[in-house]
Amino acid sequence: MKINYPTTSFATAFGMPVNCAVDRVIESARQLNAAVAKTSQRQDFGARLRDAVKAKLARRQPSRITAAADDDDESFAEKLKKAVEKKQGLQKQHKKNAERERSRYRKFTTGSV
Repeated sequence: MKINYPTTSFATAFGMPVNCAVDRVIESARQLNAAVAKTSQRQDFGARLRDAVKAKLARRQPSRITAAADDDDESFAEKLKKAVEKKQGLQKQHKKNAERERSRYRKFTTGSV
């Protein structure tokens, strides 16, 4: 059985003559092969994940207050007292905001509406 393919000049693929379309596909394949060859480094997901976790943890190290690192005249006890007062003020502010938010909404009671 013989298969006949049309080889006339009006055959098109991708909206262009067949020979141009084939040339573009081959050129595209060459470019992709070159791109793959450029990325010769090994794609190691485990190592990349480990590095990302280490970088994240390095940024999140808690700061510690030490008396030896202070250059100003304020003592460690005074700084600690100020930090406690600031934290208590934030807690009071949070309670105040929470109470205000609670009072904004109508309270529903059980029973008939």
